[in-house]
Amino acid sequence: MEASNEWVVITDEKGTILYVTPYVSKLSGYTREEIVGQNPRIFKSGYHSQEFYEILWKTILSGKTFNTIIVNKSKSGKLFKLEEAIHPVSLPGGEKRFIAIGKDVTKEEHLLREIEYFKFFDPLTEVYNLTSFIFKVNEEIKNNNALSVMILLDLKNLSYIN
Repeated sequence: MEASNEWVVITDEKGTILYVTPYVSKLSGYTREEIVGQNPRIFKSGYHSQEFYEILWKTILSGKTFNTIIVNKSKSGKLFKLEEAIHPVSLPGGEKRFIAIGKDVTKEEHLLREIEYFKFFDPLTEVYNLTSFIFKVNEEIKNNNALSVMILLDLKNLSYIN
C-alpha cells in the first residue's frame, strides 16, 4: 500500500485517522504527521451538505460500503475530487475500522467538462458550432410567436482562413 497511487485512509469507529498512504499526503499537501490523529474533517471542502455526511455515517455504521465522489480540500485550499469507497471492517473483539479507498478523478472531471463544451462550441472561435446553432434556432422558432427572418451567409473559404 505504501507504494500505491491510491488514496487510503483508515480510521477507528470515532473517525480518528490511524493510517494514510503516502499518496494521501501527496494529494492533500498535509504530511502524514499532520493527518494521523485527526478526523477526516481535515479534508472537508464545504461542498457537501450535512445530510450527505449523515447518510455516509449511517451507511458505514450499518456495515455497508459507502460509494461516492467526494470533493475534498487540500492544505493549500485547492479542491480535488475522489471516487471513493468507504468499507467498514469488524476486527476480532468487536472493534471497527473504516477503510476509505479512493482515486483522484479531478482531471477526468475537467476533461469531461471540456468534451461537453466542445460538443456545442467551436474550439477556435468559441462560438456555437452548427449543432448548437440549429438547436438555438429551433428553440427560438418554437418560443417566438412573432414573424421571424433568418439570414444565413456562407462565406467562401472561411474554413480555410480559420
